[in-house]
Amino acid sequence: MAPAWYSALEASAAAHGDSWLHKLFMGTIELERAHSSQAAASLAASHKMRPNPHAARALALLAPTQAQAWARYLEGWASLSPASGTDTDTNEDPMRKPVMDALAREMCEFCRATGMLAELKSFLPTVPQVCRARQQPDPL
Repeated sequence: MAPAWYSALEASAAAHGDSWLHKLFMGTIELERAHSSQAAASLAASHKMRPNPHAARALALLAPTQAQAWARYLEGWASLSPASGTDTDTNEDPMRKPVMDALAREMCEFCRATGMLAELKSFLPTVPQVCRARQQPDPL
């Protein structure tokens, strides 16, 4: 990632105030640069400002234990719930269902790969039918 992008985010945050999106993008860049402790701090700040599945997923990858990773995944999943209060138009977001689908798949694979089958069994009933129905191959 070009340093100019990071500098632009810093300048924008300084001019307009930090936002969850500034922190999310900065954390993503830091993660790509292999600055894991800086990335974790930025991503945690993003998630604290506005719970979001993107920061939670990245924090799950950085978590030191499987239990902590699973907790982050669950936070990300909860942030997609219409009851999360993160957006008034959560159900109107056209990307909500694809993000839910991707996160559900990632969480299922995490549970399978780590042997966390009890957690998987508890999680599956929370996955909406719309995600389960997306098992058809993508025509593209």
